[in-house]
Amino acid sequence: MTRKRIFLASGLVLLLGAGVAAAQVYVPGGGLYARLQQREQAFIDSLALDADQTAAWQTLSRQRMEFRLGVRMDFVATKERAKSELANPNANLHALVEGIHQTVDHDVARHRALQQAQLAFYDTLDADQQSKVRARLLDRIERFEGIRDNLLEIATALQE
Repeated sequence: MTRKRIFLASGLVLLLGAGVAAAQVYVPGGGLYARLQQREQAFIDSLALDADQTAAWQTLSRQRMEFRLGVRMDFVATKERAKSELANPNANLHALVEGIHQTVDHDVARHRALQQAQLAFYDTLDADQQSKVRARLLDRIERFEGIRDNLLEIATALQE
């Protein structure tokens, strides 16, 4: 029974890690961040935002960065709590899992609020701008599908 609980707790910690792994690539510094910023700026330039939209976009960009950094900090703190608790011979895995759930719930609530702000911004765009946003979102889905496929190929190769 103890092994099952440890496995469950470890799985939840890994799941939390997988859920925020993408947020880690957005932390300033390094080439990937710079490339993402350049791509983002080119897209924003293509939208030809007016002054109010530009100010709203800058606010959203700051909020997105704060969210990503907050999720990353939550992940690091949760990982450290999990490592500490799992090293304890009298580990309370129920409390560990409950703490993970609370952290995830908190981050999901923050993400929903951010999404609402993003949708409010989208509603201020004209039809052409909205079309460009939708096209960009489709492009992102396709790129992530490609990344997922590549990771699955690597994982499969490692299992052989």
